[in-house]
Amino acid sequence: MTGRRGRRFAWLLNRRLGIAFLWMALVMGIAVAANLVGIRMLGGIEAWSQWLTAHAGYFFAWRLVLYGATAWGWRRLRICHHQNGKNSDELARIRRVEVATMLAVLLLEASNL
Repeated sequence: MTGRRGRRFAWLLNRRLGIAFLWMALVMGIAVAANLVGIRMLGGIEAWSQWLTAHAGYFFAWRLVLYGATAWGWRRLRICHHQNGKNSDELARIRRVEVATMLAVLLLEASNL
């Protein structure tokens, strides 16, 4: 029974997953630190909120640049998959990920409006 349980949670010890979690924690820590510094510099949460609202257009442009860079990288990855002759099941899985990603981005941006 313990051998089975160990195999079930073996993915938690995956090195790549651990590195991804560390990057995610680092990015979240930077975001929290930026918010705390902004609140402190502007003198309060209300002033910080007004500043964010006033500069929302710049943040939208930044997100568009990030989406474009991600789409460019994804396109290159997709071309490599096609050139390597991946089977139709894997290409269908990639298509599902693309559709899910586009829906998530659209929902996130719609929630910002």
